[in-house]
Amino acid sequence: MKLRLIANKLGCSLHGDGEREIKGVSGIEEASPEQITFVSNPRYTASARTTKAGAILVTEDFPDIPIPTLRTPNPYLAFARSIELFYDAPAHPKLVDPT
Repeated sequence: MKLRLIANKLGCSLHGDGEREIKGVSGIEEASPEQITFVSNPRYTASARTTKAGAILVTEDFPDIPIPTLRTPNPYLAFARSIELFYDAPAHPKLVDPT
């Protein structure tokens, strides 16, 4: 999913490459270039500068960093909502009457 579409669905302002393809979500330390992560606690600001994530959900006043950011008043909530964008519910087997 294009980053600009994610920003639109989450109601975030996009700073950076909106054409970047994002395929999932992950924590800031584990994220890959095809994943989005978030920073809501100021103690993880340094991790935002070194993460390998393709984009980061941050507060509106977060400092500029080299990777794309989606700015929102509540990055934690936006991250929870972003999980829903990528979650595929498992298919439930059809129930068969055992008789």
